Amino acid sequence: MKTISIKTAQNVQITFELAALGQRFTAYLLDLVILGFYMLIVNIVMSNSGLSLRNDEFYIYTVLYFILTLPAFFYSPMLEYITKGQTIGKKALGIRVMKINGDNATLNEYFLRWLFKGLAFALLPVEAVVILISKRSQRLADMMANTIVVKLNHTYDYTLSQVLNLNKEKTKIQYPEVEQFTDEDMMFIKKVIQRVEEYNNPATREIAIDLVNELALKLQLDEVPKKKMTFLKKVLKDYVALTR
Repeated sequence: MKTISIKTAQNVQITFELAALGQRFTAYLLDLVILGFYMLIVNIVMSNSGLSLRNDEFYIYTVLYFILTLPAFFYSPMLEYITKGQTIGKKALGIRVMKINGDNATLNEYFLRWLFKGLAFALLPVEAVVILISKRSQRLADMMANTIVVKLNHTYDYTLSQVLNLNKEKTKIQYPEVEQFTDEDMMFIKKVIQRVEEYNNPATREIAIDLVNELALKLQLDEVPKKKMTFLKKVLKDYVALTR
């Protein structure tokens, strides 16, 4: 199992498990099946459209067919851009594309990966070897686009609404300085809490300790709180109470 560690804006390292070759290949095949099914529907629609490839209808038929096939042609880069790194196949396998630094890839980077997808299929054995021997499990297009494919832990993905589902009863504010933080900071804290609660091991505890140390420094506390998880949860509650 290959992993990659990424340092966040809070100067805390998060470790992601890189997607295995089998996962990537299965996701790719699933996407091909979906595209094949879509093209079958397009051909059925066109064959029942009443249009002909003869005479004056040739131009209309060609233009309409081109328009209908565009979603299939740009399926991968556009869907990955919209969903932040996932096609239907990737989502089904629980993997996604991201930049090496942990950010979402740009549209240009998704397109760069896509440009070499057809070539990658033609050179499938070569691409498989490259992924296997690559330190970051990258195929050639990943190396060019500076991207990686990681395995997602679904308990580690959160939205702002989930962060705000904290208990909002009136509470005494202990850390008013939390207003300096952002919603993204709070989502990260929530992720760390959830990670430690579900996978309580030395690696996750170390992440929590580093985060607590960083927060204590920014909040200018006289000493680092001893009850790390209690402190993190209190910071979240104070932030919600002060900003909502």
